[in-house]
Amino acid sequence: MTIKKLKNRWLEEDFDKALEVLETLKVGRGIFQLDYPKTQEGKIDLRGFEIKKILAKIKGKFIADVEGIYPKKLIFEQVDFSYGDFSTVKFKKCKFEDSTFYNSRFLECTFWGCQLKNLQVSKSSFAYSSFDTNGIIWKEKINNLENCNINHTSFHKTSFLHQGMLNIDFSDCKFGESNIYDTRIKNTRFSGEIRNLKFEGKRGKTQTDNCDLSNAKLIGIKFFKHSFNGIKFPEGDTYHFFTNKTSELDQVHPLQNETEQSLVHLWKAYKSKTGFVDINWLKESEIEQGKHLIRRLKNL
Repeated sequence: MTIKKLKNRWLEEDFDKALEVLETLKVGRGIFQLDYPKTQEGKIDLRGFEIKKILAKIKGKFIADVEGIYPKKLIFEQVDFSYGDFSTVKFKKCKFEDSTFYNSRFLECTFWGCQLKNLQVSKSSFAYSSFDTNGIIWKEKINNLENCNINHTSFHKTSFLHQGMLNIDFSDCKFGESNIYDTRIKNTRFSGEIRNLKFEGKRGKTQTDNCDLSNAKLIGIKFFKHSFNGIKFPEGDTYHFFTNKTSELDQVHPLQNETEQSLVHLWKAYKSKTGFVDINWLKESEIEQGKHLIRRLKNL
């Protein structure tokens, strides 16, 4: 079946099934089911389901935003969302498991308290969306995103707030101006170009354990009050990280007496003031880092 037929069927011969899907999304709760032939892989077939176009046919006019559809506590297990468009839908405490997203669009969506496990995501977009738990993650130790392979997918201006990431592989994904805030990250890999991604941990609860950036090309990456522990950076690359919005270089001056105590004091003071870190320096002692810093400041 062509992509065009996959999409048009919901507006034509399968329009009654489209209405059934909409009603299920509105009511929420329970396991999402559909009396409809499954895909060759045995998944529930939601391929080509474009929610705004279906609503537009019902209302007889263009729909800019989805209203009145807030799936709550729905379990999407073994569902194929390929070529579908669920943009602007707000999902609350839903579960997505063993499902497929290929060329899917979930722009401007909200995933509040949702869990996404064992997903295959490719060439899709979650741009301008938000994954949030409002701090619940730290109380219950839930992994919101777990065992997912995600490649060539856009997370442009997407926020990950208070999430738990475990065994996630982001390959050649776009994170332009995105934010990972107070998120627990473990065994997660990023590869390809990552531009303007910000890691932030204002609550001091952000944890990283084997967050692998070694195969990524980092451009404009930022860390705000975020630990570097458990993060593997590309070999030989140098980055400047700032904890403050403005640099305070003029308030940090090299000490004349290069004793070991002075060097350590200088390095710690400089880090706390500016947040500057040279990845290559992290392999050396604070004394050697202080010496590097003095040479750098003298060349400013």
